[in-house]
Amino acid sequence: MSILVQKYGGKCLSTPHQRVECARCVLGAVRAGRKVVVVVSAMGRAGAPYATDTLMELAAREWPPLLPRELDLMLACGEIISAALFAHTLRSLGLEKVRALTGAQAGLITSASYGRARIVRVNTDSLHELLKDNWVPVVAGFQGITKSGEVTTLGRGGSDITATALAAALKASLVEIYTHAGGVRTADPDLVPQARPVPALSYWEAWHLAAAGMRVLHPDSILQAARSRIPLVVRDPQGRCARTLVTDGANLARPGSPAPVTGIAHRLDIRQLQLRPSGQACAPTFPLTVAYPVETGVAPRHSPAPYGAVTLVGAGTGQDPQVLVEAYQALLRAGISPLQCQPAPMRVSFITRREDTARAVRILHDHFRLAGADGTHAGRDEGTNQAAQG
Repeated sequence: MSILVQKYGGKCLSTPHQRVECARCVLGAVRAGRKVVVVVSAMGRAGAPYATDTLMELAAREWPPLLPRELDLMLACGEIISAALFAHTLRSLGLEKVRALTGAQAGLITSASYGRARIVRVNTDSLHELLKDNWVPVVAGFQGITKSGEVTTLGRGGSDITATALAAALKASLVEIYTHAGGVRTADPDLVPQARPVPALSYWEAWHLAAAGMRVLHPDSILQAARSRIPLVVRDPQGRCARTLVTDGANLARPGSPAPVTGIAHRLDIRQLQLRPSGQACAPTFPLTVAYPVETGVAPRHSPAPYGAVTLVGAGTGQDPQVLVEAYQALLRAGISPLQCQPAPMRVSFITRREDTARAVRILHDHFRLAGADGTHAGRDEGTNQAAQG
């Protein structure tokens, strides 16, 4: 049977009207003859009553702090509420055979690392039984259960991981990631309003963008999809925005000479360490700039990280010295002196002062004409978007 996994982000599910729009996407797939598994995030963002950030703020007010076990149990509630309400919405639109499930009920077995658990196994027996009888499971993302029965969470963006892990275990043919903003863009549209949709990306382009700070997809979910060779489509429920197809790259149309840069990502959580060899009190120190995932609590929280990183991503970007030279010179002309440059085969990153990061993104986006000279994306044939809409 052809299985489709659909994941709905929190902003897509914020209001009853938005949940109805998402439910219509599910109904459309069911009526087209697909076996559908739905994965949901907690509804809304910080400030919404059941959003993960809101629950974290509630926990942060407690002293002494909650134990990691109780914190995970509390945070898992947001997605469970979302699954129950979305299943209710589907039922109210006439889909009788729908069932809300926790991560544990869906068979997601994880490690015992609270807050950052890893999925170690998926028991698909219950899901296969439901799908065989034409039920639509609505699975609470972001969570699982250990072998000993403890509830765990998967970390920020964990619902994407839930979706691709279920897709791999069920041998699904496609994963659809629904976000309020639609597909991946050439840069963060909050910083670059003219950022254009990217119709198609290879898994590795998408992974580098995600790892460098573009938060449309979780990096681990892309790796899982790549290992299982399952295509991803990033889209919005209303169909008003262009979509992005993420595959192995073999079907990407690259007529003529493709643009060297596909997209630009950025981060604002960069700190610098001074490393000194042990046992040498007077030895010179070596600066090392590293990115801390701030939500882990490793980095000090009393002050913002002083640096940012701007990363250019594209096939061969880091192997083309012209890209590095042009980018460096463009930044210098704008009065931005990069503190470090970190090249790799598919990306090149510049460490900047935090206050310069947003301007650096805009400068490089403009320099490499990622919006396109004629208003289209410079590095992709727009025809590839047809594949994403199939």
